[in-house]
Amino acid sequence: MIRLKMIRAAAGKTQAEVAAALGMSRVAYTNIENGKRDPGLEVWGKIADFFGVSLDYLLGREKMSNGQMKRLVMLMKKLENVSDEEFEEYMQLLDFMQKRQQRKERNE
Repeated sequence: MIRLKMIRAAAGKTQAEVAAALGMSRVAYTNIENGKRDPGLEVWGKIADFFGVSLDYLLGREKMSNGQMKRLVMLMKKLENVSDEEFEEYMQLLDFMQKRQQRKERNE
C-alpha cells in the first residue's frame, strides 16, 4: 500500500517501530505495507489510529496530497505533548494567522 508507506515515512517511523507499536512482527507489518496481506478491519483501525488518520484516508478513499500529509504529521508531532492551555494558544495563533492571510488576499 503506497499510502501506508508514505504515511509511515512522513511520521518518521521505521517498519519495526510501527510493527512493535501494533504488537506484530516486522515481517507481518511489511506484508501489509506491501499489499501482500490484508490484516482485517480491526488491524486497519489500529494502524489508522496509530498514524492519526481516518480509515478512508488510509485506504485511499479520502484525498490529501503528500505535502499536506507531511505538514499535518509535522504539526501533530509539535502538538503531541502540549497542555490543553498551550493547545488553545496554538489554535488562537493559527486563527489569527488565517484571518491575516484572508485580509491580505482581499486587499490584493
